[in-house]
Amino acid sequence: MSSRFRNSASVRPGRPSPAFELELGVPDGDELVRSITERDGVAEMLYACDASPGVPEEIAEGSVLPTLFRVGRNAREFRANLRVVERIAGAAQHTLRLAFISEESDRQELIRLAARGESIPYLRRGAERVPCSMHVEVVMTQGANLKGEATDVSERGLFLAVNPDPFHVDGLVDLRLGDEALRVAGRVVSVVRSGPSRGVGVEFNFASASEVKQIRETVARLRAAP
Repeated sequence: MSSRFRNSASVRPGRPSPAFELELGVPDGDELVRSITERDGVAEMLYACDASPGVPEEIAEGSVLPTLFRVGRNAREFRANLRVVERIAGAAQHTLRLAFISEESDRQELIRLAARGESIPYLRRGAERVPCSMHVEVVMTQGANLKGEATDVSERGLFLAVNPDPFHVDGLVDLRLGDEALRVAGRVVSVVRSGPSRGVGVEFNFASASEVKQIRETVARLRAAP
């Protein structure tokens, strides 16, 4: 497991300073699965690093530490906020006991499923995913719009085969779907930067009941197609 701390003022502008973000690279998903344990109904994990440079002093017990997980050989990206339960400073090693916050149980589920090697391109399996080949245009706030292809879609979101470089987890996107140019906003919940399934998983952020109805009708048509 590789790791580093970054000052998040440079990573996510607008955060109060000083603030840090922890990056965890976990190419071996089994290692991450083993590191997450349950304690009094709360999922926790231990993070350890060399005492030099160690854990920044600003990361205090009780604080919330934004964490970027890069999971598996494809380095799928997921963000979560972990609460610092305990700091343990040894002569050679510093250790943090970190707890997933209850409000982000969906993100915890995503990280665990990805670590186990399950393909979860967006938030939940609760909605049936329908394989498809649908043109999607991503309306970018800066630069030229991007074109990609939805390889599956559900009433909750879709997986988009597209150049993943401009995207990051929790980023907001505006999508135009198919020939009908149905427009819906979304949130990026996973990024696959390498391998044959490069792209992003997007969860829909519906602005109206009309958008919900249109997506349901689109999914129903795709499901009924021969």
